[in-house]
Amino acid sequence: MFVFFSALPREFQKMFGYDAIKSARYENKVKAQKKLIEREERERAAREQKRNAEKDRRYKDQRINAQQQIVRKLEVELDEAKKRLGITEKTVSPDRNALGISSVDSSRVSIESPWGYGERIRSGEPNTAVINKLRKEVDTPSAKRDTRKQEVIDLQLKLEAAQRSLDKMLEEDD
Repeated sequence: MFVFFSALPREFQKMFGYDAIKSARYENKVKAQKKLIEREERERAAREQKRNAEKDRRYKDQRINAQQQIVRKLEVELDEAKKRLGITEKTVSPDRNALGISSVDSSRVSIESPWGYGERIRSGEPNTAVINKLRKEVDTPSAKRDTRKQEVIDLQLKLEAAQRSLDKMLEEDD
């Protein structure tokens, strides 16, 4: 149990050398120190919060800049590929004549088109005729030309995805 000297009778206070004025000064000094410490803690927390906000802002800006660089790089690659292949905007479209055989078993043939869809052909007759027909279509000059177009289509899709990602980052930033 703790008893304050101020709660003791005067004779006990004199016996232990208690001075009420010095005690009041000391208590005021302790209160002032506590207030000073609390104020410094609040200021430190505010500085830290401000520093963290600036750090988050720089991080977001770096991510946005990196995504912008990716978009610019893809734009340049797409332009170079179009120039190299002599492709204009009108010639870049998925062509259903170009097919690739991805897997074959006895009852079905799985084919992939340049635009990425998987199709299955089921037939009651042996699939060798269907397989041979598909292989001939893949070996045509049209299919080879479409393979080069596919590079441009892939770059366009990557560019669109990167641009959507950048737009989303910019939207979140606002």
